[in-house]
Amino acid sequence: MLIGAHVSSAGGIKNSFQNAVNIGANAFQIFLSPPQRYIFRDYSTSEIQEFLAFKERYKEQIKKMYAHAIYLINLASEKENIVDSSVNNLIKTLNTSASLGFHGVVVHLGSAKVSMEEGIKKVIKNLKRILAETSENSCLYLENSAGAGNLIGGQIEHLKEILETIQNNRIKICIDTQHSFASGYDIPNKCNEFIDQLISYFGDQFDLIHLNDSKTEFNSHKDRHENIGHGKIGITAFEKILNNKYLKNHSFILEVPGFDNRGPDAENIKIVNSLIK
Repeated sequence: MLIGAHVSSAGGIKNSFQNAVNIGANAFQIFLSPPQRYIFRDYSTSEIQEFLAFKERYKEQIKKMYAHAIYLINLASEKENIVDSSVNNLIKTLNTSASLGFHGVVVHLGSAKVSMEEGIKKVIKNLKRILAETSENSCLYLENSAGAGNLIGGQIEHLKEILETIQNNRIKICIDTQHSFASGYDIPNKCNEFIDQLISYFGDQFDLIHLNDSKTEFNSHKDRHENIGHGKIGITAFEKILNNKYLKNHSFILEVPGFDNRGPDAENIKIVNSLIK
């Protein structure tokens, strides 16, 4: 079990290692390019080599690294320019993440203006295109969503359908606890049943969890994260998650606001570690 966090890479992505170590994390997640722009930030050969040198230097402290795709990705859009921009950005992100030695790239799939059925078909088509044009060493983590509307991944059954249709081990699943709670999965009262469902649906293609409490109420369909044990999901549910026998080899990444509102911090990592028996 790894306990990590989304950390800053300001000043250069090599700084992510020390930023993670400073809060007691042994895994981290970062953006490889500005999350609100389609333009991918290309890395020079020297930057990649420097990052890999830091990866070697911190190998005893940092066990896994994940990238998060930009927020603008929409593989179900009816606008082809948005789809093309999304696909091209993901291709570059996946190939760069493979060069840097990342374990995978986490992505929100977007939303469909038409029917959910047509939206999922479009996502599958575009994912196949992305897989065909990216490194075999790269994995794409499909994350469940929280918001209202025709969000692909708003229900985990959407991800199940995508996984079963594509049948490629490079497609993985990332489950966010806050998104799940906000989408109507009763984690506080049916935690073990929910985990059993995830294992049944996804098997070993599910090995990453975004561990976040929720500022908003159950089934709110709002994406609002809170510090661990200080939101509507509550500390007891997180204790059950962290000690579930099926999740002992999973990675947990925190995307909480932090107690100083500067992002995941040492206090949140400490709380999580205190729950592990």
